[in-house]
Amino acid sequence: MADTRKLDELVAHIGNELKMLWAQLDAYQELYLVAQEKRRPLLEATAPGFFALFQVSIAESILMRICRLMDPPRSCGEENSSLQNFCSALTTDANYSSLQSTIQEAIDDWKQKGNGPYLALKAVRNKWWLFP
Repeated sequence: MADTRKLDELVAHIGNELKMLWAQLDAYQELYLVAQEKRRPLLEATAPGFFALFQVSIAESILMRICRLMDPPRSCGEENSSLQNFCSALTTDANYSSLQSTIQEAIDDWKQKGNGPYLALKAVRNKWWLFP
């Protein structure tokens, strides 16, 4: 049987991370992933230094939120509000098997070494100073 108190707590924490992540991704896309001719007037009309700082800050924050969600269940003797911890809290209850396998697939993709789909993200996380 799953520990519902632990699951509720993890769902709340992970939900808050995901809400902020989606809000930040939305802001980033609206400001920086638009055609140059649409973005230029906005940036030129406002403080360019602010937008340069904001771009790096929000990109870093997005990346760190993703990495926190992919952390191991425990680190430094404390539990993490990570997807791995959430997945392990689901135990082997048949009601959660589909959700558990979906989460585990994402975790396995994240953990791939060599030519995994998220290798570049992890490299950027470890060497953030390479970002402009």
